[in-house]
Amino acid sequence: MFVNRKWDPICFRHSLFQSLLLFFFLLMAVVNGSFYLLEKKERTRQKEDLRWRVEKGSQLYRSYLLLEISKRELQKGLKELQLRMVSAKKWEELKKDATPIKIGKVEIIDKYGYYPSPFTPLLFEDLKESTSNLPYYLVVNLMLLFYFFWLYRKLQPLKEIARQIRLVPAPTPVEIPPTFCELEGIVQQLNLQTSQLEALNSSRRFLLRTLFHELLTPLTKIKLTASLLDNPKQRERIERSVARIEKVIKELKSVEFLLSRQQLTPNLLPLTLEEVAIRGVELALGKVPIETIKNGEILGDITYLEIGVKNLVDNCLKYGKGCKIIISHPRLEVRSRGKPLARPFEEYLRPFNHKYEGEGNGLGLGLYIVSQIAKLHQAVFTYHRQGEWNIFSLTFTQFPSTPSTPLPLQPTFK
Repeated sequence: MFVNRKWDPICFRHSLFQSLLLFFFLLMAVVNGSFYLLEKKERTRQKEDLRWRVEKGSQLYRSYLLLEISKRELQKGLKELQLRMVSAKKWEELKKDATPIKIGKVEIIDKYGYYPSPFTPLLFEDLKESTSNLPYYLVVNLMLLFYFFWLYRKLQPLKEIARQIRLVPAPTPVEIPPTFCELEGIVQQLNLQTSQLEALNSSRRFLLRTLFHELLTPLTKIKLTASLLDNPKQRERIERSVARIEKVIKELKSVEFLLSRQQLTPNLLPLTLEEVAIRGVELALGKVPIETIKNGEILGDITYLEIGVKNLVDNCLKYGKGCKIIISHPRLEVRSRGKPLARPFEEYLRPFNHKYEGEGNGLGLGLYIVSQIAKLHQAVFTYHRQGEWNIFSLTFTQFPSTPSTPLPLQPTFK
């Protein structure tokens, strides 16, 4: 089953939506920065243009004072320059509110240009309309915002797809509103794969139910036949063998649940580590010594824990030269005398690892099952080498709040 995913900084960093948001912010920064530089360049050009016109205006006024041109020609020239002469007294008032910018001999404040003429100071007002890129800036920003929200809305079905996949307890078709044809194609293929997967799961479940039923049916007949025997020893031996086969079938059912990755809710009950070890050894049909340094209680599901210990014991008995279990609460160790693992321990936890199974080590699926059972109980499954021993450890982290006093179990080796 898919589960709700917690916040992950790696996923956040590589999220399509976060990348889109980051790209948009960078694009806005570049566009606004460009507009700022253009606006600054335009203001500088306008001030330079005003300086040039003020100098030309002062030259016309000087020519007028020297009687080289008439007043009418002066007014015509100033009109062409888009300037108007203003009393120089106003310059002092302007300087009280702002600091002038000096370009060459001309000092500029806003739309006024001051020229310190040797005859008389001249102040000109700029009549030319200033141009600004602000309207273009606003239009481009609005277009970018509109495009971002439009694209974000179009990509929203991706989140809906992820939400539906995470929340459903079983594969179901995903439904999304109309969006890009590429996304719709992905959804169609996903729904096709989902339907095929559901068909395979249904076939597997039917096959397993039929298999378990067919296995249990002859066992029932054997038990009935055994109950009719007059010899009590033979009857007890047959009934004990049938009970063991039934327990193996029950183990296969539990393992099937683990391998199918269904959502499991373990039935956590107070158990002693010694009880778990004994039950696992009994299920493995082997004889393994159990050394108890410190017994204690944990919270666990005995159905799964005995399967985990059984798999470790099976590997130990089949491929080791010696086997023993050591209990030191909250840790349970299965020690196997033999060669060390040829590869890192984590590589042996992969399910159905035929490469390793072909090597004859038999640890691929067994250790994977143990690791899944450990995760189910929030326990830590580790391996280390000590001398000639391979040590597989289960360290438990869940304990009952009030310790109970279970009846002691004695191992029975057959």
